[in-house]
Amino acid sequence: MKKLLLLDLDRTLINNEYHLNVPLEHLKKSLKEAKSRGLTIGISSDSSAETISAYEKLFGIPGFIVAEKGAYLTRESDIRNGVLTIKQTFIFPAVREKFVKKLLTDPQVLVIYGDVNEMSRSFPNLSCNNCSSRKAVLVNNSRRASLSFYAYKKVLGFWRTDRVILSAVCKEVMQILRNESKTLANNTLIDLNEKSGICIIHHNQTGKSLALPILQRWYPSHQIFAIGDSLTDYYKSNSVIHCAVGNADEQFKQRCQIVASRNYAAGVIELVRKISRDH
Repeated sequence: MKKLLLLDLDRTLINNEYHLNVPLEHLKKSLKEAKSRGLTIGISSDSSAETISAYEKLFGIPGFIVAEKGAYLTRESDIRNGVLTIKQTFIFPAVREKFVKKLLTDPQVLVIYGDVNEMSRSFPNLSCNNCSSRKAVLVNNSRRASLSFYAYKKVLGFWRTDRVILSAVCKEVMQILRNESKTLANNTLIDLNEKSGICIIHHNQTGKSLALPILQRWYPSHQIFAIGDSLTDYYKSNSVIHCAVGNADEQFKQRCQIVASRNYAAGVIELVRKISRDH
């Protein structure tokens, strides 16, 4: 039987600092060998399709993508022509545009709109002494089935995360969403991370398992394997063989058929070799 592998990204392929714990060329070689044995490989993550696509190119595995926690899938290299697993979520891009326009009317807000994930990692270290803005909002422009932004407050010449600012900006977004669709607004899951200053708004039924029916239609003769680190990587189906990296949560490990002894990318390589050779 042919095999299809879903690879989680954060805390699976990359660690908490967004780094690999093995040399990049070592990972690329292992994935290339697995592909030569007939393994179809793609990344499944909470990130946008653009972010995932960049990682797939970096790792040398351009293929299918499961983005935004299962809410958006793409089979081909053209990530603009994907599939929404929850139709209501098509509203999010319009909400994002109205959100940005509203932010731009406030002279006290520094607005950055684009691919902001990489910038957010260094943003708190940037001096803002010469900036007249009192707060900064970084809006991700690439999500199609959800909405995310970072919010910061100016403190002693630097940008700092702030729970009050983050919550207030989130309320502004939700009001815009409510004006666009009360149904969607009443069925959202809001993920606020005060430490990193990020807010992600999903449909409350979003989950990676939503991708399964579409993947099974695209790849009908494939046995599906999934490698991850937490219960968000559990696809709620006995048809999927679940695998855990060594650093995975214990609850997730207990549900997995295969568990690696190594952490992060080193564990991924261990599992990929086992899947491609032994199963």
